[in-house]
Amino acid sequence: MTNDEPAPGNKRSGCFAFGCLLPLALVLILGVGGFFVGRAYVRDHIDEWRDDSPIFDLAVAVFGLESDAASPPPPGTVGGDSDPAHLPSDIVFFPATTSPVVHISDIVTVFQETGEPREAVTASLNDDLTEAGWIVLSDDETPGGRAATWTSDVRVCTYEVVEGMTAATEVWIRCRPKAEPGPRSDG
Repeated sequence: MTNDEPAPGNKRSGCFAFGCLLPLALVLILGVGGFFVGRAYVRDHIDEWRDDSPIFDLAVAVFGLESDAASPPPPGTVGGDSDPAHLPSDIVFFPATTSPVVHISDIVTVFQETGEPREAVTASLNDDLTEAGWIVLSDDETPGGRAATWTSDVRVCTYEVVEGMTAATEVWIRCRPKAEPGPRSDG
């Protein structure tokens, strides 16, 4: 026996032998299959999850599911527009602001700045939303402000009123169409 030969019973076969390739192939097949099945499952349940958790939109953006989750825009919305004149009429704004920065698609995003104190802006928005028939789903203290989620017959909006960088107060409004209730399966 030479030094280059393994001892009897210690024969090495390397990673490309049957013992290593089978588990590797199994992991690869399950991973790819799980990715596609998982995306379909998320796509089918995403609107329901968005109603339960407003921060879910962040997870959708992080994992690139926007195209899977895109709902058709509600009537009166113009896709991909940034003209404030095209904003849906049911969305409530704080009136005393500079020109809002908007993006309108299936999700409407609005940014406003005002010199008014944060507490006055929050109180005004709460009164205006209640008067317009919106219902508050959540109202939480956040670092530097408040975030409240409101719902109407056609959409869900999150209003964040925070201390501003260049003005006294910033208002961030993010609205999306309300999910249509669908059949639920218990299995």
